Amino acid sequence: MILGIIGGNTVCEGVASIRACRGCEPAPAKGELTLWVLFVQAIATAVDAFVIGVSLRAQVVDLAFAMCVIGLTTAVCCVFALLLGRKP
Repeated sequence: MILGIIGGNTVCEGVASIRACRGCEPAPAKGELTLWVLFVQAIATAVDAFVIGVSLRAQVVDLAFAMCVIGLTTAVCCVFALLLGRKP
């Protein structure tokens, strides 16, 4: 719930900054995408997935259904992001 609120707030701030700066030049990139950055993000994702798995197992949840819903949601979000990020 809390992460949903934080994510929603982040999206709102991003949309507001895009609307405020229609004719502005794009901001320079904040950093490089290095192997170390990818490694740290992979570890963070693995820890997050582990915590979710333990949480689902601790509750009485149909794990097969939960995995299907999570996988389908991830696939839809990835396809949407790919389509949104396409260059014209």
